[in-house]
Amino acid sequence: MSADFPSDSSALIYININGLDQLESLYVIGQVYGQNIIEYRPYSNVEKLLSKRVLTTSVYNKIKDLVIVY
Repeated sequence: MSADFPSDSSALIYININGLDQLESLYVIGQVYGQNIIEYRPYSNVEKLLSKRVLTTSVYNKIKDLVIVY
């Protein structure tokens, strides 16, 4: 899978509402991280993925511009 991502907002993944399949479409998110994201919902902002210890800093830094809360 390529590390190049579309920059338009329609490609953003909504971490509070998208399902596991959509979360796993992010190249560094597998089933475990995807389930963790779902389990710790809701998020008031994307940074909560770090403060709730859902993702590691390195994974968060790779996806932070590809996800949105609402």
